[in-house]
Amino acid sequence: MPVPVRARYTITVQREEFTGENDAHGNPIYEWVSHTVPVYGWATPGRPSEPFEEGRPYLTVEHLDVYGRADLDVRSDDRVIIEGRTWAVATAPETYVSGPFGGPGGRRVTVKVVSG
Repeated sequence: MPVPVRARYTITVQREEFTGENDAHGNPIYEWVSHTVPVYGWATPGRPSEPFEEGRPYLTVEHLDVYGRADLDVRSDDRVIIEGRTWAVATAPETYVSGPFGGPGGRRVTVKVVSG
């Protein structure tokens, strides 16, 4: 029987939401709305990072896999703040059967940040 694992950490998820108003040109106005999501943790993925673009070797791309419960509320167009650093969601959430932290299955999403 697996040992129960609590979602001990939290991340902040930012999602663009329609404000209900339009600008002077009739375009909808969106704003980033934040909510806190409990997660089991995060880790550097076991797969290689993205290759740098030809002619732009100064770019650095970092990835993290974020592991959460089955109800992980993160979408592919969200931004995620982990320990004060803002990451873009790089993949749609995936379901996994057994957790890397010895707990139950849930959902995993990969986030990335590009600097340089």
